[in-house]
Amino acid sequence: MNALLKFVGTLAVAVGITTAPALAEIKLTVPGGSTTGTYMDYMKTVYARASGAELLQVPLTSFDNEYQLTPLAAESWTQSDDGLTWTFKLRDGLVWSDGEPLTAEDYVFALQHAATSGYDFAWYWDFAGGIKNWKEVTEGKADASTLGLKAVDDKTIEITSTAPKPYMPSVVSLWYPVPKHQFDKFGDDWSTNVENVVSSGQFTLKSWEKSNNSVVLTKTRPTPVRGRLKSTN
Repeated sequence: MNALLKFVGTLAVAVGITTAPALAEIKLTVPGGSTTGTYMDYMKTVYARASGAELLQVPLTSFDNEYQLTPLAAESWTQSDDGLTWTFKLRDGLVWSDGEPLTAEDYVFALQHAATSGYDFAWYWDFAGGIKNWKEVTEGKADASTLGLKAVDDKTIEITSTAPKPYMPSVVSLWYPVPKHQFDKFGDDWSTNVENVVSSGQFTLKSWEKSNNSVVLTKTRPTPVRGRLKSTN
């Protein structure tokens, strides 16, 4: 599991954490891989996602080029005394590429929707994340609102697990937001139509050749300053 986290985390930030020239000059072509490229949404499908889907969105944390855990959307986190609850604080100034604020609700919605839509990576959030009621919800025995996930406010995410998960900050490196405001308008078509795709990371989707799952991304935001780990107690 650590190898998977490191690989995907490095992929997610490999381009973004390097110093680059003027933004208008930066384009990234991502060739088609082994996935079918059905959705530009990692939280809809991992194994059939479009190329570069995870480069469009910003996870809570990731791993840098030296495999060190790095804050991204989350600037800090704390663990409760009993080890069952993690609280993640989002950094200031997070916005979607269409100007809408990126909030804790977008992250919570991403997993609520994943748990109820046949997400092909659901086992990860049960096994590694241990999210309370995850199995019950994915099996259709409980409502998504009962998941151990809560947007306390726009910048605060609370996760409750069934057992202490001291490595939770690493687990959430594979937690990408889903734009709820776009989903409310278009449903899953928010991630199948280029015109509907919005990003939370440094790149936006320029074009998508679905016949060979190749995409062109344009860098539209400056490289963020990587924060230090403020609290991992």
